[in-house]
Amino acid sequence: MYLLTGIVVIVASFGVYVEKQIRASATTILEDRLKPVPLISHRFDYYGTTIQDNFSSSIVNYEQLLANRSEIQKVKEETEEGWVAYKATYLTPDEAKLVDHAQEAMDEVDELVDILLEKAVTDRPYVDSILKTGILNEKITPVLDDTNALLELQTAVGKEETVKMIALLTKFSNFMVGVLAMAFVLGGSLLYSQFKKEPQPVRRTTRKAPAKKPVARKPAVRKPTTRK
Repeated sequence: MYLLTGIVVIVASFGVYVEKQIRASATTILEDRLKPVPLISHRFDYYGTTIQDNFSSSIVNYEQLLANRSEIQKVKEETEEGWVAYKATYLTPDEAKLVDHAQEAMDEVDELVDILLEKAVTDRPYVDSILKTGILNEKITPVLDDTNALLELQTAVGKEETVKMIALLTKFSNFMVGVLAMAFVLGGSLLYSQFKKEPQPVRRTTRKAPAKKPVARKPAVRKPTTRK
């Protein structure tokens, strides 16, 4: 009974440990790796598509640019909210460095885009001169490189967490196989010991003869004596 109780306690304790570890890994994969992917991707699209499509280095359609101004601002705010939400998740040390570097590049691009949008109304030759230098594309390139690296990192870290879960489940599976083997051995030994027990000799009890009840003697009757 002590051995069985010990096995049950060990199995229960290890099971609780495995459950906690798997829950933690699954949570970080979902919250810190899967959910951030579209947030980073939308930020990538803002700089790689919205900005680059509206600011061509060769020809700028200013009427179309000014018509899209509110849409550009809207996409910027939406992707910025997602970017802030992503930065609030758990970041690995390498990931945090990439985020900081990407943020610096984003700030530079945002500052230049604000100036270009303002000058598109008052000083279009200035906008043309800036775009012809290619400086905007030069500032956008690090943003795209960093956000693309962050997307790849989500996959890499998620893969590592998944491998950890599989390894832990394999250990638990091997542990349970060992426990089952021990249980079979223990059960077999108990059954064997039961069958090997020598039958106890049957003790014959001799019945004592019932004690004879003493026969009550009748009192002797005195004969009357006659006086001469």
